[in-house]
Formats: sequence, C-alpha cells, structure tokens
Amino acid sequence: MRIWLLAYLLAACTPDDVVHHLPPAADAGTPDPTVTPDPLPDPLAPVAMSIRFDGVGVPGIGVYFQGPDDAMLAYVETDASGRAEAIMPHGGSVTIANPYTALDADAFLAHELRTWVGVEPGDQLQLDDRTAAVQSVAVAYPAYAGAEHYQLDVSGCGRYFVPAPRPSSSTGPAPIGGLAYANVDLLGCAETVDLTLTAYDELDTPLASFGQRDVAIVEATATLAGTFAPVAIENRAFTDIPADATALVLALAQHASNDLVEDPTVMVLDPVGGEVGVKVFPTPIYGAVALDELTAQRAIANHEIARWGATDALDVGATLMPDFTSRPSYDLASRTLAWTTAPAATTPQFVYASLQDATTERLVIAPYTGSQLVLPALPDRLADFAFASEVQPRWVTLGASSSGFAAIRGRALDVHRDHMRLDIRRWLARTPAGRFVTATVMAPT
Repeated sequence: MRIWLLAYLLAACTPDDVVHHLPPAADAGTPDPTVTPDPLPDPLAPVAMSIRFDGVGVPGIGVYFQGPDDAMLAYVETDASGRAEAIMPHGGSVTIANPYTALDADAFLAHELRTWVGVEPGDQLQLDDRTAAVQSVAVAYPAYAGAEHYQLDVSGCGRYFVPAPRPSSSTGPAPIGGLAYANVDLLGCAETVDLTLTAYDELDTPLASFGQRDVAIVEATATLAGTFAPVAIENRAFTDIPADATALVLALAQHASNDLVEDPTVMVLDPVGGEVGVKVFPTPIYGAVALDELTAQRAIANHEIARWGATDALDVGATLMPDFTSRPSYDLASRTLAWTTAPAATTPQFVYASLQDATTERLVIAPYTGSQLVLPALPDRLADFAFASEVQPRWVTLGASSSGFAAIRGRALDVHRDHMRLDIRRWLARTPAGRFVTATVMAPT
C-alpha cells in the first residue's frame, strides 16, 4: 500500500500528470487577472473530511478516497468527532454516501451521494448540517434613538422582527443596564452566528445599522455590542449589459443572513448600461461597502454577479459566466455530464451539479475544464448507489470566485442543496473585497 501510494505521490509531482476523468480544458476566454490563482498544495498533506450534525460529529460514515484514475486509495470511516482523513495525490476525488439519512426525517430519496472532484492534498472537506429546530434566544442590543422597530438578520437562519424598547408598563422589550432585550425564536441556527441589526422608523424606512461577527449563543442568550452607522445612498453604475439579458434585478445582501433585502430594485436597463441609487447598510459583516447582487435571465440560464468592497462601474458583459445554449444531458454508460455554452470573456473555475434518478441524488463539485464532466466511477462498495435508470440533471452551475476555486472547494457541498450561492458568498464576503459569479440552468419543470 505504501509503495503504491508513493507512486501516486511521485506521479503527482511530474509535469505530465493528467486528471483522467476530466477532459482537456476548453478556451472559454481570457483568464481574469484579478482572480487569485489556487495555491500549490503540499503533496504530503492529508485530505480530511469532517461531518457534523447539530454541532456534533457524526461517526461511522464511510469516506471513499480515490485517485485521479478512480482507483480506490482508502476507505475510512469517520471517528467519534466525525473526522476521517487519508493521503492522496492531487486531482483525486472523495465521495460519501448518505451522510445524514439516518438523522434527516425529511430525506426524499433512498440514497444521497456527495462527490468532490479535483481534490488537492491538504483540502479540508466538511459537511455541517442541523435540524430546523426553533430556539428561543434572549437577544440584548443597544437601542437607537428614533427607532420604531428593528430587523435582526442572523447568518444561516433568517430575519426577525424586533420591537423597539418600551417602558416596562407596556408591550415590547424593556431596556436593562443600557441594553434593550427581546426574545427571538431563531430557526435552525448554529452555536456561533453573524448578526446584523437595522433600525427602522414608523414608515419602515431604514435609519442605521451595525453588525457583529461570531456572536456566541450561550445559555439561550446572545449579546450585541456595537455602534450604529447611518444608512447611506450610493450609486451603482453598470455597462455592457447583454442585449438578451432580461429580468434585471439589483439587490443588496448586506445582512448576515444573505437574504435579498431592502426592496430589490427592478432595473429596466438598455444594452449600454445604466445607473441606480441603492441603500448602503454599513456593517462589518461585509466591510465598509455593501455587497450588491445583480441577477439576469439569459436564454435558459439565470446569471448572478455578487460583489463587495467596490463602488466603481461594473462591466456586466465582461463579468458574466458563459451563457448556456443547451440544457445539460447525462450519458449513463460513460458517466458524462455535457452542456454547451456561448463564447464569453470569462472562464469558469468550477462546475456544481445535481444529478438524480428514481432512487439516488448525486451532488458533485469539480474544477471546470470545458463543456463536459466525466464523473468518477463509484467504488465497488457503492455499487447499489449507482444510477440505474434515466438520470435527470436537476441543475448545473458554472461559477468563479475572486478567491479561487480552492477557497470554496472544501465547503462547496456543505450547503442547503438549492442555495450554494447564498452560503458561499457569505463565507467569501469576510474578505475585504471580491466577487462570486455564477450561471445556473435548471431542469425544466
């Protein structure tokens, strides 16, 4: 085993190494000079998988580590902390089966597979799911003069109404020790969350806001400490909007929960571009500048551009992912997912897909190399999980991050199955500036 593994590691260091289950890269445009290239991995660093549920490690889940040629390198079950690891060469894949089936009463298929393709030594892969349980939390917060009510945004678990402090003889939370408090029923929150509090007047106009990262919920209590900053108005300019782009929507995602907020402005812009004023909520969650999001429908795909830390004009045409020109198809015999796209100025970094037959769903994240992806063959132990009937690509997403694919690969499948873009952009937005761009085609309904 050691000799075989050493041969893999030596092969990983040669310049002619090939990832066998991925086709040659296609020329989809000029690489973006503002995008950070993925760092070179340490070939001896193990790849680790961590699986947690409701904050507790899930033991006994089989993790399959495979080489670039799909050869089985190691089968390791997660330990009591939910962790498993193995040394493997670059370009291999990692697959797990039914990580939460026994814990998730809402599972709608018999089997679920999650596969990371193009894994690099040192990768930290993780899944961290939780039940949608309601937790009553006493939130302490500073009051803002003139506020009629507040909006509390909580990372990963929604937005909540908070009434302004009232005298103790009337309804509403009463100020105690310089802070107001309110009991809020949070749904499915982690033990540590990002919080944003926004003050509104009686006309529901936002007045000021502040945010705080990594707030611990201790004994059903969370305390916010910070200084409000007034909401400002800034202009956003857009150029080179494709003529076929429709349903253009600009919205802000300045809050920690990633919801599209504050009355998204529907823009009817000409192909040259336009400008619109937007409210900016200054919070440390996304730095000094709000994260804004532009969505557009083109042909059969939905395009999204999320950026933060920038106020200059956005060249939409030069930023969008390639547009899909056909719906993806899957060939069962060759395990090949294929699609076609129009030429574009940008090159995707990754492919994120969901494939499903009558009994099994397989979620896959892989590096982008062209117009098709050959899925790794399943190990013999997972023969019962292999697709056996007509396979439907539920969705295929092409995307790129200013932080590079390596920055999101480990957590890319640690998301609600339909909300990859929301969760990932929250992680990325902890950087001072950047962007996350995707194009997604869904299966016809």
